[in-house]
Amino acid sequence: MENKMKIETKKLPSGKCQVKFTMDGQKKTYGYVLVEPNRKLSDVIDEIKERIAAKRDNLSIFKHLSLTQRWKDDHNFLLFEA
Repeated sequence: MENKMKIETKKLPSGKCQVKFTMDGQKKTYGYVLVEPNRKLSDVIDEIKERIAAKRDNLSIFKHLSLTQRWKDDHNFLLFEA
């Protein structure tokens, strides 16, 4: 995953930070992750990359096996591809 990632943050009334990320590649990827305000930016970026890779791996396995998505929803991480 060599694409550049653009990050925007917004502090929420709850005290947590909403991080919006966008990446251009074969498919435009964007999403949101909810994090604690004291997290290092490099840790947040690493987590986003790991989560994207994990979701893509799960999707390819399920497409290959013709199964539906079976991981538990994570309401702190949203990922979209266009």
